[in-house]
Amino acid sequence: MNRDERKPTSTPSAQPTRASSAASATIAFTTVAREMPEGTTWNEPDGGYFLWVDLPGGLTGETLLAQAGEVDVAFVKGADFYWDGGGESAVRLAFSYATPAEIDEGIARLGRLVREAVAVTA
Repeated sequence: MNRDERKPTSTPSAQPTRASSAASATIAFTTVAREMPEGTTWNEPDGGYFLWVDLPGGLTGETLLAQAGEVDVAFVKGADFYWDGGGESAVRLAFSYATPAEIDEGIARLGRLVREAVAVTA
């Protein structure tokens, strides 16, 4: 068996998961574009389950984390992925487990927090 024959994405049972993941990613990208303020950037990977968002205006994931919990939003601070510092102004959003409505609502809530935080620092 060659390496390509062992890829899990080549099995018929993986196709619904792939389609569902792609749909979730599209919802996440669209909602981030709609809800995040100017100066926010993000990646749009070809696959996977996460979205990396760079926050605007010197905001940090640490600053938003406590507030996010108050509005029932969860994310991982970008700094948690760096060994020797970095990533402070980033967050990683997961979209693989949430429903489309939860993705939309969660990112909308986070977007409100980011907009409010940018307004305070301006």
